[in-house]
Amino acid sequence: MNVSQIKIENHNPYAVSFKTNLREYFMNAASVEGIPTVEYVSLEELKFLNSQSKDIRTGNITINPEDKEEVFKALNIVDRGEYFDNETIKDAIINPTAEGMRKLVGITDKFTFERVYAQFIGLKNNGEYDISNRVANVLERRFDEIQHRIFNTKITINEHGFKPKEDIEEIKQKNESLETTVQELQAQLAELKAMMVTASTPKKRKSKAELVVETENTTELDEVKE
Repeated sequence: MNVSQIKIENHNPYAVSFKTNLREYFMNAASVEGIPTVEYVSLEELKFLNSQSKDIRTGNITINPEDKEEVFKALNIVDRGEYFDNETIKDAIINPTAEGMRKLVGITDKFTFERVYAQFIGLKNNGEYDISNRVANVLERRFDEIQHRIFNTKITINEHGFKPKEDIEEIKQKNESLETTVQELQAQLAELKAMMVTASTPKKRKSKAELVVETENTTELDEVKE
């Protein structure tokens, strides 16, 4: 790691400005394609910034992945569940799990959750991803809590409400197989009922006239044979 030239990135859809012990920085928003804006700062500047704000600890400003571990160690940053870079947030929204949603609603820092909500709105409006109604409902409720200064959420995440995609596909396949089996059983049952109706239908009794005709026909056949 080059302590005088550490790469930092802004992946946010908004500009970020901050001040270090040497100068002020202004980082434009990431491009529409998601390409981040980049600056290079020294480790000493990052130490100053970390003492003044949560930008690094919460992931608002992202450290180059190659240097992140060393930088966090140098800054004595221990991730206690408050670090959320944009990729982590995005994945939690478009691939929701109970654990991931608990982490999002468990955010107590107002600015950090507003980042989550801003990304949720961006993904929703973009239309590229199908955001589930459950996710939308949870994030909107949590946003409302934050706006009313309820920092410790009262939202309970149901384990069964957020299944990994693999589990959902497996459930769908099982349901489709079960539906096919039910349809086959229904067809067999209908066939069995039809057979039972046929078997239970009484034969029509012949009238006296029909019996007389049959007797005459039989007599005629016997005479022909003779």
